[in-house]
Amino acid sequence: MRSSSPSLAASLARTTIKDILPRFWAHVTVTDPDNCWLWKGMRSGEGYGHIKLHGRRLTAHRLSWMIANARGGKLSAASAPMASDAELTLADCDPGGWFVCHKCDNKLCVNPRHLWLGTQGDNTIDCVNKGRHANTRKTHCVRGHPLEGPKASVYLYKGSRRCRYCMQIFKRRSYAKHRSKLPNFKQ
Repeated sequence: MRSSSPSLAASLARTTIKDILPRFWAHVTVTDPDNCWLWKGMRSGEGYGHIKLHGRRLTAHRLSWMIANARGGKLSAASAPMASDAELTLADCDPGGWFVCHKCDNKLCVNPRHLWLGTQGDNTIDCVNKGRHANTRKTHCVRGHPLEGPKASVYLYKGSRRCRYCMQIFKRRSYAKHRSKLPNFKQ
């Protein structure tokens, strides 16, 4: 799990929901409650939307999750300001070290219905299960052995695919290297 930097935490503590709502909605395109709400503002190099708070960057989907959960899980462009918006700060609804992950796999989506909390491991498992992880698209290992099909040479090692032939080569070399370092006790 990741932790927020102290200066970002201070920025969250100084920003109320009431202050951030107009800035948030100015950068969101809402179509339908069930479809993705696209972020129109700044984007990071990785393609995620973000907004600056007191000089610190905060991802747009994380901000959306924080606002929605501060308001009892409800967030819509038509919703009227709530009395608690003036009192609640973003720090009050920060998920801490948890990741805010996308169900829809759209990096610019800020629809809270499409967001869920999880660990980095949960997010990686979700990525692998949906076939978006780079290793799930590989059909051959680096030496050309097939990783799919009837002649596949794959075994699972700690949850990842490994080429059986390449691992045998590695083990043989490792064993030979180890044997060469042992003293010779033959007399």
